[in-house]
Amino acid sequence: ALLGAAAPPAAPAAPAPDLFISAWHAHGHDKYVQIYNPSSSAAPLDGYCLVVLCNPEKGIPPKLYTFDAGKSVPAGGVFVLHTSQATEALKGELPADGVQSMAFDNLSNGDDGLALCKMHAGAEPMMVEGSPDPFDVLDVVGEVKLPTTANGACWAVAGMPNASKHKTLVRKPTVAAGNPTAWSDPTASSQGVSDATSEWLVLKKNAHTDADGGVCLAEHTCSPPPPP
Repeated sequence: ALLGAAAPPAAPAAPAPDLFISAWHAHGHDKYVQIYNPSSSAAPLDGYCLVVLCNPEKGIPPKLYTFDAGKSVPAGGVFVLHTSQATEALKGELPADGVQSMAFDNLSNGDDGLALCKMHAGAEPMMVEGSPDPFDVLDVVGEVKLPTTANGACWAVAGMPNASKHKTLVRKPTVAAGNPTAWSDPTASSQGVSDATSEWLVLKKNAHTDADGGVCLAEHTCSPPPPP
């Protein structure tokens, strides 16, 4: 105020925090992806989509999927995608409110890339490879664009081979936003090259409950460190 017209322009407001993937399990019938909402407002999922790359070794392009009508992620809460063949034990761990979960049978076996994206206005489900992307990528696990070097193989996480299939992945509580960096760059993507550099905690497979020392499917803890 003292500088008057000579004052520099105000810094732009920081973007509001958006949804990101908080847990991943790609083994057996109990496959799931947990999505966390770090904001102070509920997030209706009609504005979001998933992009899934299956069978990259066959050159099949990724496909865009939208969420069922009425699904939403509460402020500070989670949403869980799970296979329709999930066990009753796993279904019993889901959030109590049905708007916070959805059966989805295109979840990964550990070698299929998945991206959580925010839709552009008017976009429709479509094959997305080779055409303008109708979305902004918020977060990824694995490769979601062709060509890919995955060739049907599972991925390392935190330097641990095949952790994308044979382990349970939980986002570290210090992570407060998604990471859209391509998985092929382990130094910048969320996978990391070691326990210290990864954004994920790598737990044993089928660690679906607190009793397992694993994921609480009905909630996620996010406590980012204060800014320096």
